[in-house]
Amino acid sequence: NFAAPRLIVTISDATPEADIIIGSSQDVPVSTFTFRSRRHDHVVEKITLSNCLIPSQDLDGDCADAGEQPGNDQIVDVLRIFYQDEFGNEEEESGYLVDGDVVFDNLELYVPAGEERDLVVMIDAHLEGNEGAYSGDWIRLNFNARASEDRFSALDIVNERTLTQDDMNKYVMAKPMQLRRSQPEFSLFGGTPSGAAMPELIEVLIFDIAADSGGDVSIRELVFDI
Repeated sequence: NFAAPRLIVTISDATPEADIIIGSSQDVPVSTFTFRSRRHDHVVEKITLSNCLIPSQDLDGDCADAGEQPGNDQIVDVLRIFYQDEFGNEEEESGYLVDGDVVFDNLELYVPAGEERDLVVMIDAHLEGNEGAYSGDWIRLNFNARASEDRFSALDIVNERTLTQDDMNKYVMAKPMQLRRSQPEFSLFGGTPSGAAMPELIEVLIFDIAADSGGDVSIRELVFDI
């Protein structure tokens, strides 16, 4: 197995911290995967992303066995990936989830020896309440190169050998994200602090809180980290 230690895939620290998707929103970043080549230059030609909340109980990557839980494909209208080719050009590809998977083929993701390259995953979301997508539903778009199906390929340029899922046998968990109709939006009021608001009390901060245009929001609790 020459491939596994040479081309490594991990979830990037650049993956967004937010875990909410607002219905009908576009260009929502959901994950970033980092490819690292230890030795030879590689061109990643095919990848598979799988929508699975609790995957790989039996390591086949199908999200259909006891204990596994698929995400709701209907949340995603269009899924897009972004990466760089050999010449540093930004490339974009679009795809659609079918039975929990989306396959991107004929890619030119170039990973130089000893370096890292990112693949960014974004989605356009369906309107909450339409197309079977409801508030509270989840997606989790994982990198799936398990060896049970034709899911991955990359060319080792030096050896002119093709790496497949049989060489990788890798499954990288992405961050779960939840569909919502709306969410609160916080900002610091421009005039804060403005001085003593009440005798013996000093005004420290003033926040503006607004609801997304998707709907009203009720704030039940706020926590301040001091």
